Amino acid sequence: MLYITGCPRSGTFYIANYLKLMGVKVEHEKMGEDGTVDWMRASTKLEGIIIHQVRNPIDCISSLSCISRVMKRNMFQHLNIDCTNQPLINICMLIWYHWNILVEQQAQYRQRIEDFDYQKLKELAVLSGATPNDTKPYVPLNRWNTRKNRHYTWKKLFIADYELTKKIRDKAIEYGYKII
Repeated sequence: MLYITGCPRSGTFYIANYLKLMGVKVEHEKMGEDGTVDWMRASTKLEGIIIHQVRNPIDCISSLSCISRVMKRNMFQHLNIDCTNQPLINICMLIWYHWNILVEQQAQYRQRIEDFDYQKLKELAVLSGATPNDTKPYVPLNRWNTRKNRHYTWKKLFIADYELTKKIRDKAIEYGYKII
């Protein structure tokens, strides 16, 4: 089985559709014949090929501002974190940081959505038992599931919570992002 999971708004919908175009039988946020691409799977025990998908923290944290309160509350229950009376920017920062930590506990591989490697993705799909086709799909990153959201910056994050932003920055560097 192939599992791709990460923080919500990290491009799981995009990569699920990309894999389908490759002929891999996955579904977004539900189980397909070959696996699933689902942020929520991070909170369960997984067995198979597990890929941690990440997205630039500024883009992802900004995008998290549009998810529902119910979804945020459910995430905090899984993370065992109290978000009561937290400003939206802090909630989004906490989700990005702690959910990625949760995914790291199970993942064997990591990919950045901004520059994922088609060939590596194909190899991992084959390793999981899937049979992708030989056609490399071309789909621009901004093709699916774009929503209006707030635009945060590193400066706004540091103002909101300096210590948490340092942790996010360090994690972003670990994931290979250049911090401006």
